Amino acid sequence: MKRLNRNLTLLLLLGFFTSSAQMAYMDSFSEDEIFEMTDFVAPTTDLLRTEVDDFIFGPATKLKFKILEEESGVNATYFKVGSLPYMKTNGNQMMPYGLTDGEYTIKYYSVDNSGNQEQVRIDKIYLDHKGPEISTNFSISPNTYKNGIPVFSNEVKMEVKAEDEKVGMQKLTYQINNGPIIEGSAIGKIDFAGIEGDVEIQICAYDTFFNRSKEIIALKLTK
Repeated sequence: MKRLNRNLTLLLLLGFFTSSAQMAYMDSFSEDEIFEMTDFVAPTTDLLRTEVDDFIFGPATKLKFKILEEESGVNATYFKVGSLPYMKTNGNQMMPYGLTDGEYTIKYYSVDNSGNQEQVRIDKIYLDHKGPEISTNFSISPNTYKNGIPVFSNEVKMEVKAEDEKVGMQKLTYQINNGPIIEGSAIGKIDFAGIEGDVEIQICAYDTFFNRSKEIIALKLTK
Protein backbone atom coordinates (compact mmCIF):
# COMPACT_ATOMS: atom_id res chain seq x y z
CA MET A 1 0.00 0.00 0.00
CA LYS A 2 2.87 2.36 0.90
CA ARG A 3 4.59 1.52 -2.41
CA LEU A 4 1.34 2.28 -4.30
CA ASN A 5 1.02 5.66 -2.57
CA ARG A 6 4.67 6.43 -3.32
CA ASN A 7 4.20 5.61 -7.02
CA LEU A 8 1.06 7.76 -7.18
CA THR A 9 2.90 10.66 -5.58
CA LEU A 10 5.73 10.33 -8.12
CA LEU A 11 3.27 10.34 -11.01
CA LEU A 12 1.56 13.46 -9.68
CA LEU A 13 4.90 15.22 -9.22
CA LEU A 14 6.00 14.18 -12.71
CA GLY A 15 2.76 15.52 -14.16
CA PHE A 16 3.18 18.79 -12.28
CA PHE A 17 6.76 19.33 -13.48
CA THR A 18 5.81 18.38 -17.05
CA SER A 19 2.93 20.86 -17.09
CA SER A 20 5.15 23.53 -15.59
CA ALA A 21 7.82 22.91 -18.24
CA GLN A 22 5.21 23.12 -21.02
CA MET A 23 3.83 26.37 -19.62
CA ALA A 24 7.33 27.81 -19.32
CA TYR A 25 8.05 26.79 -22.94
CA MET A 26 4.85 28.39 -24.19
CA ASP A 27 5.57 31.54 -22.15
CA SER A 28 8.82 31.91 -24.08
CA PHE A 29 6.78 32.72 -27.24
CA SER A 30 4.81 35.87 -27.96
CA GLU A 31 1.07 35.67 -28.58
CA ASP A 32 1.66 36.22 -32.32
CA GLU A 33 4.19 33.37 -32.44
CA ILE A 34 1.82 31.02 -30.62
CA PHE A 35 -0.94 32.07 -33.03
CA GLU A 36 1.27 31.36 -36.02
CA MET A 37 2.15 27.93 -34.60
CA THR A 38 -1.54 27.05 -34.72
CA ASP A 39 -2.05 28.26 -38.34
CA PHE A 40 -2.20 25.26 -40.65
CA VAL A 41 -4.57 26.74 -43.26
CA ALA A 42 -3.14 28.07 -46.55
CA PRO A 43 -4.33 31.37 -48.06
CA THR A 44 -6.93 31.55 -50.83
CA THR A 45 -6.11 33.66 -53.89
CA ASP A 46 -8.45 34.81 -56.66
CA LEU A 47 -7.64 36.63 -59.89
CA LEU A 48 -10.02 39.58 -60.25
CA ARG A 49 -11.85 40.31 -63.47
CA THR A 50 -11.03 43.47 -65.42
CA GLU A 51 -13.28 46.49 -65.96
CA VAL A 52 -14.88 44.76 -68.95
CA ASP A 53 -16.02 42.05 -66.48
CA ASP A 54 -13.90 39.35 -68.03
CA PHE A 55 -10.37 37.94 -68.02
CA ILE A 56 -9.34 40.12 -70.97
CA PHE A 57 -6.29 42.29 -70.27
CA GLY A 58 -4.65 45.15 -72.13
CA PRO A 59 -0.92 45.96 -72.06
CA ALA A 60 -1.51 48.59 -69.35
CA THR A 61 -4.12 46.59 -67.42
CA LYS A 62 -2.95 45.36 -64.03
CA LEU A 63 -3.28 41.80 -62.79
CA LYS A 64 -5.12 42.18 -59.49
CA PHE A 65 -5.39 39.39 -56.94
CA LYS A 66 -7.71 39.10 -53.96
CA ILE A 67 -6.01 37.15 -51.17
CA LEU A 68 -7.88 35.77 -48.16
CA GLU A 69 -5.67 34.98 -45.16
CA GLU A 70 -7.20 35.54 -41.72
CA GLU A 71 -4.59 33.98 -39.44
CA SER A 72 -0.84 34.55 -39.73
CA GLY A 73 -1.02 36.97 -42.71
CA VAL A 74 0.16 36.78 -46.32
CA ASN A 75 3.89 36.41 -46.88
CA ALA A 76 3.99 36.40 -50.70
CA THR A 77 2.00 35.75 -53.86
CA TYR A 78 3.53 34.29 -57.03
CA PHE A 79 2.21 34.04 -60.59
CA LYS A 80 3.32 33.00 -64.06
CA VAL A 81 1.81 33.70 -67.48
CA GLY A 82 2.27 31.13 -70.24
CA SER A 83 5.85 29.85 -70.40
CA LEU A 84 7.31 32.74 -68.38
CA PRO A 85 8.87 31.92 -64.97
CA TYR A 86 7.07 32.57 -61.70
CA MET A 87 7.20 36.17 -60.51
CA LYS A 88 6.44 37.67 -57.11
CA THR A 89 3.59 40.19 -56.93
CA ASN A 90 2.14 42.51 -54.32
CA GLY A 91 -1.34 41.67 -55.62
CA ASN A 92 -1.45 44.58 -58.08
CA GLN A 93 0.87 43.71 -60.96
CA MET A 94 1.44 45.08 -64.45
CA MET A 95 1.13 42.55 -67.26
CA PRO A 96 4.56 41.06 -68.11
CA TYR A 97 6.29 42.79 -71.01
CA GLY A 98 6.75 41.21 -74.42
CA LEU A 99 3.60 39.08 -74.66
CA THR A 100 1.69 39.09 -77.94
CA ASP A 101 -2.08 39.01 -78.42
CA GLY A 102 -3.82 35.76 -77.59
CA GLU A 103 -4.97 33.40 -74.86
CA TYR A 104 -2.63 32.42 -72.04
CA THR A 105 -2.71 30.14 -69.02
CA ILE A 106 -2.00 31.97 -65.76
CA LYS A 107 -0.94 30.07 -62.64
CA TYR A 108 -0.75 31.65 -59.18
CA TYR A 109 -0.62 30.88 -55.46
CA SER A 110 0.07 32.51 -52.10
CA VAL A 111 2.12 31.57 -49.04
CA ASP A 112 1.31 32.77 -45.51
CA ASN A 113 3.66 33.73 -42.68
CA SER A 114 3.39 30.24 -41.21
CA GLY A 115 4.76 28.70 -44.40
CA ASN A 116 1.43 27.26 -45.57
CA GLN A 117 1.42 27.22 -49.38
CA GLU A 118 -1.78 27.36 -51.35
CA GLN A 119 -2.43 24.83 -54.09
CA VAL A 120 -1.65 26.38 -57.47
CA ARG A 121 -4.68 28.06 -59.05
CA ILE A 122 -5.12 28.06 -62.86
CA ASP A 123 -7.13 30.41 -65.09
CA LYS A 124 -7.28 31.39 -68.75
CA ILE A 125 -6.71 35.03 -69.71
CA TYR A 126 -6.71 36.88 -73.04
CA LEU A 127 -4.22 39.62 -73.83
CA ASP A 128 -5.48 42.35 -76.17
CA HIS A 129 -3.01 44.81 -77.72
CA LYS A 130 -5.09 45.47 -80.81
CA GLY A 131 -6.96 48.71 -81.33
CA PRO A 132 -10.46 49.01 -82.81
CA GLU A 133 -11.28 48.36 -86.44
CA ILE A 134 -11.72 51.60 -88.41
CA SER A 135 -13.87 51.83 -91.55
CA THR A 136 -14.70 54.83 -93.75
CA ASN A 137 -17.30 55.52 -96.38
CA PHE A 138 -17.72 58.51 -98.72
CA SER A 139 -21.15 59.86 -99.58
CA ILE A 140 -20.29 60.19 -103.29
CA SER A 141 -17.83 58.61 -105.67
CA PRO A 142 -14.62 60.47 -106.63
CA ASN A 143 -14.63 62.49 -109.85
CA THR A 144 -11.18 61.19 -110.77
CA TYR A 145 -7.83 60.16 -109.32
CA LYS A 146 -4.53 62.05 -109.38
CA ASN A 147 -1.42 60.02 -108.55
CA GLY A 148 -3.68 57.47 -106.90
CA ILE A 149 -5.39 60.08 -104.68
CA PRO A 150 -9.19 60.44 -105.09
CA VAL A 151 -10.54 63.81 -106.14
CA PHE A 152 -13.98 64.84 -104.79
CA SER A 153 -16.14 67.92 -104.91
CA ASN A 154 -16.20 69.60 -101.54
CA GLU A 155 -19.81 68.55 -101.13
CA VAL A 156 -18.58 65.10 -100.18
CA LYS A 157 -19.09 63.81 -96.67
CA MET A 158 -17.21 60.97 -95.02
CA GLU A 159 -18.64 58.59 -92.44
CA VAL A 160 -16.17 57.07 -89.99
CA LYS A 161 -16.94 53.99 -87.88
CA ALA A 162 -14.85 52.21 -85.29
CA GLU A 163 -15.67 49.11 -83.28
CA ASP A 164 -13.94 46.73 -80.92
CA GLU A 165 -15.76 43.44 -80.39
CA LYS A 166 -13.63 42.29 -77.46
CA VAL A 167 -13.52 45.18 -75.00
CA GLY A 168 -15.59 47.97 -76.54
CA MET A 169 -14.88 51.50 -77.70
CA GLN A 170 -13.46 54.37 -75.66
CA LYS A 171 -13.44 57.22 -78.19
CA LEU A 172 -12.91 58.25 -81.80
CA THR A 173 -10.94 61.32 -82.93
CA TYR A 174 -10.12 62.91 -86.26
CA GLN A 175 -8.04 65.83 -87.48
CA ILE A 176 -8.16 67.54 -90.88
CA ASN A 177 -4.72 68.73 -91.99
CA ASN A 178 -3.26 70.56 -88.97
CA GLY A 179 -6.61 71.69 -87.61
CA PRO A 180 -8.14 70.96 -84.21
CA ILE A 181 -8.63 67.38 -83.04
CA ILE A 182 -12.33 66.53 -82.98
CA GLU A 183 -13.47 63.88 -80.53
CA GLY A 184 -16.65 61.91 -80.83
CA SER A 185 -18.33 58.56 -80.37
CA ALA A 186 -17.67 55.38 -82.34
CA ILE A 187 -19.47 56.85 -85.37
CA GLY A 188 -18.71 60.26 -86.83
CA LYS A 189 -19.47 62.24 -89.98
CA ILE A 190 -16.94 64.62 -91.49
CA ASP A 191 -18.15 67.60 -93.53
CA PHE A 192 -15.66 69.22 -95.94
CA ALA A 193 -17.72 72.29 -96.84
CA GLY A 194 -15.48 75.27 -97.61
CA ILE A 195 -12.30 73.18 -97.87
CA GLU A 196 -10.34 72.96 -101.13
CA GLY A 197 -7.08 71.47 -102.28
CA ASP A 198 -5.03 68.71 -100.69
CA VAL A 199 -6.56 67.22 -97.56
CA GLU A 200 -5.10 64.78 -95.05
CA ILE A 201 -7.40 63.26 -92.44
CA GLN A 202 -5.91 61.54 -89.42
CA ILE A 203 -8.33 59.19 -87.66
CA CYS A 204 -7.61 57.55 -84.29
CA ALA A 205 -9.80 55.05 -82.44
CA TYR A 206 -9.25 53.92 -78.84
CA ASP A 207 -10.72 50.89 -77.11
CA THR A 208 -11.52 50.53 -73.41
CA PHE A 209 -7.88 49.63 -72.69
CA PHE A 210 -6.73 52.68 -74.73
CA ASN A 211 -5.26 50.47 -77.45
CA ARG A 212 -5.12 52.79 -80.45
CA SER A 213 -5.74 52.30 -84.16
CA LYS A 214 -4.70 55.01 -86.58
CA GLU A 215 -5.50 55.69 -90.24
CA ILE A 216 -4.41 58.54 -92.49
CA ILE A 217 -6.51 59.25 -95.56
CA ALA A 218 -5.45 61.61 -98.34
CA LEU A 219 -7.79 63.21 -100.88
CA LYS A 220 -8.24 66.33 -103.03
CA LEU A 221 -11.26 68.60 -102.90
CA THR A 222 -12.59 70.89 -105.63
CA LYS A 223 -15.59 73.20 -105.84
